[in-house]
Amino acid sequence: MSITVYVSDRLARRTKKSVKITVEGTTLRDVLEALDRKHPGFKNDIYSPSKEDFRAHITVGINGVARRHLSLDVPLADGDQISFVAALKGG
Repeated sequence: MSITVYVSDRLARRTKKSVKITVEGTTLRDVLEALDRKHPGFKNDIYSPSKEDFRAHITVGINGVARRHLSLDVPLADGDQISFVAALKGG
């Protein structure tokens, strides 16, 4: 299934400035693995295996709805859109 992934500008440094990437997958885990194959290190930037959760500064959106504490086994459908947005730092 074709999934469109959008990444914030801050994360695009890992994706060679691409902010829109198309990958194949049926779960969020598949999408992360596909992204990491295309752009090595991407998964580690946004996901903490030791906590089994996305890093605190990352918001994940599925079809325009922001979600927190997602299982990597969340099912996806053909045409779904995933977004990964990194919070801005500063004061």
